Amino acid sequence: MLVLQSYARLGFLVKRSVERALRGLGIDHADVLLLGWYQQPPAKRIVEAALDLRERGLIRHIGISGHRRTMFPEILDDERYAIWHLRYNAVHRGAEREIFPRLEEVPHERRPGVVTFTTTRWGHLCDPRRTPPGERTPTGTDCYRFSLSDPRVDIAMAGPGSAEEMRQALAALELGPMNDEELAWMRRVGDHIYGRDRTSAVRD
Repeated sequence: MLVLQSYARLGFLVKRSVERALRGLGIDHADVLLLGWYQQPPAKRIVEAALDLRERGLIRHIGISGHRRTMFPEILDDERYAIWHLRYNAVHRGAEREIFPRLEEVPHERRPGVVTFTTTRWGHLCDPRRTPPGERTPTGTDCYRFSLSDPRVDIAMAGPGSAEEMRQALAALELGPMNDEELAWMRRVGDHIYGRDRTSAVRD
């Protein structure tokens, strides 16, 4: 699957950025146009530009990415967005309260695909210096398994910087969801990191 992300805030710039990217890649279409970093639903002209690209066959689906979780329930009934791209990890679990329960209100076949990012919390979850005493430090595999253990999460984004990190990401698929004991452990580690980091509330 090929995803093009655009941070443009003008409709004609969204179109131009996608057209330029496709030419640069030497392909005729992308699977997804991801409208990046929205704190509120995009302006009408942005959406119209994305729809025009889809009608022209340059993209197949429209996704939206954001850090303000309360935006997503606002677009729950807007079927133009096929994918929601949102933050979720063992430290920042607000999606469990503010997003995931609302998805249950929609028939499964009409739900957007959910893709999570910042799964390792910028590597903090895998940093032994941040791990509470007496607890095992999570690996990247543990972080991805935690996110994918929620049945409402379809994909956990990974950004491996080495072969070992890639192996850890792929191992999450082999091991599958966590059990209750593993989930409780990850939440304990996450709560400890959240409470020790003065920026947690801002980053939430």
